[in-house]
Amino acid sequence: MLHDGAVRPDPRPGFEQAPAPARRWLPYAWLALAVLAIMLVIGMSFPALHAGLLGRTHQVTAEVVSSHSEGRCCRSDRTVHDVRWSDADGVHTAALATCGPLRYDVGDRVRVWVAPGVTEARRESPRTLWWSLVLVPPVVVVLLVAALGWVGRIGARLRRRAG
Repeated sequence: MLHDGAVRPDPRPGFEQAPAPARRWLPYAWLALAVLAIMLVIGMSFPALHAGLLGRTHQVTAEVVSSHSEGRCCRSDRTVHDVRWSDADGVHTAALATCGPLRYDVGDRVRVWVAPGVTEARRESPRTLWWSLVLVPPVVVVLLVAALGWVGRIGARLRRRAG
């Protein structure tokens, strides 16, 4: 044994150094961070969604004052309804976008979530927004990590058989 302080492997058979335990989840941590970053970008990009997530919205009953089609979303038309309501601060207007066939006629009364200073109304409550924020992304990450791990194991098995 040398006295230079260096640790040398034992040359005797059966004393091979065991490899460090692999952290199988570590390579997939980037996936969780990417989903979190996308959630933050989406949450901060849309003022009505941002206000809903921060709890700055309140529910009002508004009257539809006009409706017009605008482009497409998914497989159907996107309809924008202009809604109006009044409260102690005066009369307010906002746009409520829906996908699919025209859902509201002029004069219909709808319950929507609105925020001060935001010109977009939403049908989802803050609780629904938070549930979708808390529940959906982790499920997506778990499914993607499971799929990537499964594909990795299949690939390793095929490489072992081939080589």
